[in-house]
Parts: sequence; structure tokens; C-alpha cells
Amino acid sequence: MARYSHERKQAVLNKLLPPYNLTVAKLATVIETATLSEAQLSAYCREKGLYPDQVKRWEEESLQGFERSAGQEKALRKHVMTSTPERQAIITLIQQANADGARLVRACSEADICLRTYRRWVQAGAVQHDKRRRIPSYA
Repeated sequence: MARYSHERKQAVLNKLLPPYNLTVAKLATVIETATLSEAQLSAYCREKGLYPDQVKRWEEESLQGFERSAGQEKALRKHVMTSTPERQAIITLIQQANADGARLVRACSEADICLRTYRRWVQAGAVQHDKRRRIPSYA
């Protein structure tokens, strides 16, 4: 059985909430028909009283939501300060992947940081803390 990341599961669940409001029935239909050929999809739709265009539209809506949520996550992470312990954990994983044979740039990409960020974080063999000033939040 396939394993899905927490983020992937959360993205699917978010599709059921506003503003998308994709119902469970629609999502189930999209999942059921994902592997069907055009002829099989037509037969499925006749049996369920649906139109193939509806199913395709629901599928497009779900995919757009996944792409949008991934893009939003990346944009949000772009300006977030990374704590020193989190940096150390990320650097440890990157260095382990590199030691196991992965290219450094690829390992950084998988960790969702660029090589330049890695080099800024690791100077003189030690993980550096974020030198940006913290702005107090007024929540």
C-alpha cells in the first residue's frame, strides 16, 4: 500500500473545506476514475448518471488545489526564519544524503533550500544561527 506524506493528506482534506468545497462524493469519483480509459469513463458516467466533462472538471479542480497549496506553502516558507535546531536537523539530513552519494545540490533541493542557503547556514564547519533581527509580533 502506498504511503502519502502528511502534507499530501492535508492537501486532500483541505479540498473538502471552503473555498473549494469539493464533496467526498466528487473526490471519490475523481479517485475511482483516475485510471479509467475514455471508453471506461463513459461507461462509468452512464452508470452513475454523470457527464464525463463533470468528472474531468472535478479532477482539474482537485489538481489545481494541490498545485496551489504546494505553491502557497513554498511562498510561506520563503520568508520564515528557521530556528537553529531545525537548521541543524536539515543540515544533518543533507550531509547524510551527501555522504551516501547524493549530489549536494540535489540534497539541498530535496530539503527545499538552495545551495547558497546551505553554504550560508554552514560556515567553518558549524551551523550558523539566523542573523536577521526578530520583529515582535502584535497578536
